Amino acid sequence: MMTIEEIRKMSTTEIDKEIAKCKMDLLKIKLQTSSQNSKETHLLKQLRQYIARLSTVKTATKLSN
Repeated sequence: MMTIEEIRKMSTTEIDKEIAKCKMDLLKIKLQTSSQNSKETHLLKQLRQYIARLSTVKTATKLSN
């Protein structure tokens, strides 16, 4: 996961790609935890927060332009 400064340096298309990748990872982790193959439930919260962070920076850059 990247820091806010690194995300702000990205273009909106790069942010979109990162969001899509994270959503796929989130789905995989959800499936693993639902089938009880994974004990890493903390990753669900971290990924959701990271996706929200990406979306927030994307919206802020759109509004500033």
